[in-house]
Amino acid sequence: MSPRYPSLSCIAIIFIFLCCPVNSSAHAQDTKINRVYKHFAGQYAGNIGLVSVGVGRSVFNNTLAVGLFYGYLPASINGVEVHTIAIKSALIIFSVKISREITGLTYGGIGAQYAITRNTYIKHPEYYPNGYYSPEAIHLMPFIGAKIRVRYHNSEKEQRWVGWYTELGTLDDHIYNVINHRYTFEPRMLNLAFGVSIDLL
Repeated sequence: MSPRYPSLSCIAIIFIFLCCPVNSSAHAQDTKINRVYKHFAGQYAGNIGLVSVGVGRSVFNNTLAVGLFYGYLPASINGVEVHTIAIKSALIIFSVKISREITGLTYGGIGAQYAITRNTYIKHPEYYPNGYYSPEAIHLMPFIGAKIRVRYHNSEKEQRWVGWYTELGTLDDHIYNVINHRYTFEPRMLNLAFGVSIDLL
């Protein structure tokens, strides 16, 4: 039986969840762990495209984040135009307070990307050998990152931050080949991304 992958309708449902207003009862909670923050992010490079934008939510006092991204890679860069839809989640590993308004942190996470372009498939055509190739259109993306964030809004009930980050990541295929096929690890298996995120009021 062929594996089942998330459809575009599932991605749309996740997008609606990320963008819909937070229930007012969540704002009424006094405990920070129950607060939910919506954020916007823009990213350069990485596994999502040359440039990408996303929206998401952060919970548990801004320590766990999940977001939905759209990325674009022009044909002038790669020889073929690629549109990418990705879901990313990240959890803070360590944070340090640099000053009253500035915090540095490191985090780890994993994402899933769906690339829309020519000659990539979720299910290969029948003329491909059955089970010989893994689907190229969908990949998992483990990553680690570091961020400097600055608080730009502070009140008794909520805080808002803008942050600049860099991430080092790879793809599931590279990890699989190194472990199972004894491939030699090479720097090209890693990718570097730079981005900015801002909490929305």
